[in-house]
Amino acid sequence: MSKIKILLIDDDSNDRLLIIRHLKREFQDVEITQIINESEFYSALEKENFNCVITDYVFYWSDGLSILRTIKKLDPNMPVIMFTGTGDEEVAVKAMKTELDDYIIKKPKHFQRLAVSVKKTLERYEEKKRLKEIEIEKKQAFDQLRKNLEAFSILIDEIRNPLTIILGLAEFCKEDCAKTITKNVIFIEEAIRKIDDRYLESIITWNLLQK
Repeated sequence: MSKIKILLIDDDSNDRLLIIRHLKREFQDVEITQIINESEFYSALEKENFNCVITDYVFYWSDGLSILRTIKKLDPNMPVIMFTGTGDEEVAVKAMKTELDDYIIKKPKHFQRLAVSVKKTLERYEEKKRLKEIEIEKKQAFDQLRKNLEAFSILIDEIRNPLTIILGLAEFCKEDCAKTITKNVIFIEEAIRKIDDRYLESIITWNLLQK
């Protein structure tokens, strides 16, 4: 990840300064947007794409749970960390049920912990994103394999049909010619059978991989 864009929602200027100081120690390239009122909050969400949100719990215009619900409604994959000194265990439980990523009590010794939490949370989300991309790529590969196997099955049938006709016509040929034709057709049929067996093995393997 290159530049990290963080949305910081806290109406205490001193706390914001401390948070920013610790974040800049942890991250070399970080851009922090500070929010202190409702209009700034919605404006920021409309204009920017953030990597993470850090929010206090109590504001004069809202509360951390409402902020959390709004963000998760707009972007379920947005990491949100609540850093507050006014919440309690009940708030923490409600927040976690709304998919809060971390809940940290706002104490002087915990400012560094907040920075570390942001780092770990972003790493976790990057890993989830990478696994999702791998899953999509795997599905696309499976879909392509299925299409190839279906096309191959059709091709095998198209080869077998004229062979049946050739065998039928061989009955009207001279004996030596008929034997040669029949021998060659049987040879081709045997080759097709082996290919068909491989096709069935591929189908079985594909079905097992899908589970």
